[in-house]
Amino acid sequence: LLNRRGFVVRARALLRQAAEAHRAVSLIYLDLDGFKQLNDSLGHSAGDRCLVDVARLIEDMVATRPVVARMGGDEFVLLVDEEGTDLGEALRVGLMTLGGAHGGVSGSFGLVTLIPDDDTELDSIVARADEAMLAAKRAGKNQLVTTALL
Repeated sequence: LLNRRGFVVRARALLRQAAEAHRAVSLIYLDLDGFKQLNDSLGHSAGDRCLVDVARLIEDMVATRPVVARMGGDEFVLLVDEEGTDLGEALRVGLMTLGGAHGGVSGSFGLVTLIPDDDTELDSIVARADEAMLAAKRAGKNQLVTTALL
């Protein structure tokens, strides 16, 4: 997985390519639900194993070559060159299944789909996906909230 800096470089390149091709992209922002409790109750080694398993799940479930990064803590972000609602829901269900082995950890997902242009700012897309993820948390967690900027 990329770190934040690597994500920015690769994501900007993918946004430029999508803008040139007038092709939709989706940014999925994932925050793990229950991760702090996992760390507090079972220790940081258990939390580390959970993060590795989540990263593997993401890599295994994504058919295209996405831009995937761990943004820090228990947050991940994916930028894919497709409309990502089905992928987001599949990741949510896969994470719910995986969470059984990790103290019930699940995920709140925010998804933004857009056709970028030359003026598209990566920071604003990430912020919108983060807002959608927070809406998923407020709505009860373990949900996918989508926003289209088409």
